[in-house]
Amino acid sequence: MQIITSKWRGTVAIPPSKSYAHRAIIAAALAGGNSTIKHVALSSDMQATLHAMQTLGAKITLSKGNTNTLYTLSVCGISRKVHDDAPQIDCNESGSTLRFTIPIALALRGAATFRGAGRLAQRSLAPYQHLFTDKKIEWNQECNQFPLHIQGTLKPGKFMITGKISSQFISGLLFALPLLTDKSTLIITDTLESRNYVAMTRDVLKHFGVYIEQSKNTYLVTPSAYRPKTYTVEGDWSQAAFLLLMGLLGERVAISGLNPMSIQGDRIIESIFKSMGGTLYWEGPLLVAEKSSLKATTVNVSQCPDLAPAIAGAMALAEGRSVITGGKRLRDKESDRITSVAEALTSLGAKVSETEDGMIIDGVPELRSARVSSMNDHRLAMMLSALSVAVHGEIRLEQAEAVNKSWPEFYQIVNQLGGQCIE
Repeated sequence: MQIITSKWRGTVAIPPSKSYAHRAIIAAALAGGNSTIKHVALSSDMQATLHAMQTLGAKITLSKGNTNTLYTLSVCGISRKVHDDAPQIDCNESGSTLRFTIPIALALRGAATFRGAGRLAQRSLAPYQHLFTDKKIEWNQECNQFPLHIQGTLKPGKFMITGKISSQFISGLLFALPLLTDKSTLIITDTLESRNYVAMTRDVLKHFGVYIEQSKNTYLVTPSAYRPKTYTVEGDWSQAAFLLLMGLLGERVAISGLNPMSIQGDRIIESIFKSMGGTLYWEGPLLVAEKSSLKATTVNVSQCPDLAPAIAGAMALAEGRSVITGGKRLRDKESDRITSVAEALTSLGAKVSETEDGMIIDGVPELRSARVSSMNDHRLAMMLSALSVAVHGEIRLEQAEAVNKSWPEFYQIVNQLGGQCIE
């Protein structure tokens, strides 16, 4: 795809939070009775979670919401009747779907087979593998390959797990442990990174009638019945990062649909861009970003790894030397996001060097035309599209369709804001 633009200007409605939607669909599927989930975008990741919960026994029907791109889901919860078969769950490329549903499948069925696509098989499942092997649950998988077969009874008790690789393992257990017959204790044995994502999980669980008590790195879980509810998914701060980047590099982009008091960890992008000299302000319900002269900074992304590509894009055009740290987990994403972002920015003429857990970026005044691959990574594709306004010429983006993973309508937004996307 050829992407050309000389400005970014306009008002955009942000898509619903993918992270909240995953959680709401799962909680509704685990609730007895009928729930309604409003304001859902059917990205490929979201469809993976829908199909996973349907495979486990939920009945889900879709109807169009207020626009052609948003849906309302009617969810009839999973029956607790005994099943003899082990479900076959296809997670496509969704790490959230895979990591959330492994313990849920054990709690509901005692066995399952998981499959996936793309780079998903290479993303770590070690915390679960170690934990469940200790609990005498069979774990059969060839190294970095699907299928994954699990079988065994998930019994209540003490669950000790690392928080350094991904918070998704903790969230998956928090969904599953209330389904067991007695109390359980979940203990994070080290540092919990992306802790706000666990807070989001607890927030959704509370909405559906499940209360998790927390004391520092320990979660106390009692058996609970999920209750059906009506739930509206709020706007996605991680996707807003790319629109804000467009505004800071272009002319003026206003975003509607964001919750200024959200507990999404990626809401910190507003303060990060402001710390770089970005002009951002609220105009009623709109968050506005205007063209700015950006300054270098240092950002630790351990609690907001999904923001790293947007932050790196801003740093590439900021005055001075910037540093990204705390991003070791970026190497375990849809691409190795340290290497792929560094190589993509370098192809465009930016000055970037990798470190073990981040990047050192010396800002340049403008970027050059280049052919660049997204490496099938949706966030890399969005970053490159946003940067096209600073390119002297065009960006020829390969694997542009990677955005379907989280925001299928992204290139419509690019065109709406003044860009040209030519197949």
